[in-house]
Amino acid sequence: MTNSASDPPLRKLSDPGAAPRRPWLAVLLAILCLPAGFAYVGRLAWYIVAWLLTVAALVLAGRAGWLLSPQGLLGYIALAVGVKIASIVFVWIFARAQRREYRLRWYNRWYFYPLLAAAVGVSTLLLVANRESMLGYATYRIPSGSMAPTVEPGDLIVVDTRPPTLASLRVGDIVVTDSIRRPGERNLRRIVALGGQHVVIDDARLQVDGVLQAHTHQQGADLMAPNWMRFADVELDDDELYLMGDNRGNSVDSRTEGPYTRSQVHGKATAIWWSSDSRRLGALLSD
Repeated sequence: MTNSASDPPLRKLSDPGAAPRRPWLAVLLAILCLPAGFAYVGRLAWYIVAWLLTVAALVLAGRAGWLLSPQGLLGYIALAVGVKIASIVFVWIFARAQRREYRLRWYNRWYFYPLLAAAVGVSTLLLVANRESMLGYATYRIPSGSMAPTVEPGDLIVVDTRPPTLASLRVGDIVVTDSIRRPGERNLRRIVALGGQHVVIDDARLQVDGVLQAHTHQQGADLMAPNWMRFADVELDDDELYLMGDNRGNSVDSRTEGPYTRSQVHGKATAIWWSSDSRRLGALLSD
């Protein structure tokens, strides 16, 4: 069989297991779901290795305390955005090199891409849900003014939950604890006395081991009515802490609820990550 001069040349049938890659589609998939983009261009193993390294870096950063400040958080966000952009560029480069010929992998099926997205989403949610134990930090939105003016309602704070921090708490630290009278809730209070110390509150004065305490972060000088303070004269056990809010006239704390145990403490507040007043962003100082 011969062709006339006007007929198009005969072409060999293409491999049924091959399909050229479209760069625009690769980039779109990478933007929507990064692992899907890498899978589309046959580089799923690259993504898995990169994801494991990213998680390991995040865990190490959390354990080292680098995420416990606004600067550390912004640095991590900048790094994550940079990695995302670089990954999209790599996916585009791979797709351009495969515009003419690409042999399909076992995972190049349309239903596999949403499965990848779901797997990454679930693993990310598990990491975030267990960030106190795995990453060494937690975040809380402040609902009340019991710690004003140090922390105001609406502030977003970060809390150091690492075991070494919990083992080295001292007077003046601001901590997150389980509520004594409201199970399931958590409070933010300041440590004013440690285990083994004697606390006395008399005539709006706080004394620890007979020494009058002057706290620079306290809002006002008024304490609650004496008849409310059922624990105004307490000798603390070794594992107990006496906690008070900086807004002494509007705080439910050890004066009415009694001492807190160390096992009730979930972490030490270290910084304000976000506030309606940008001047207040930054580290929370101990009293």
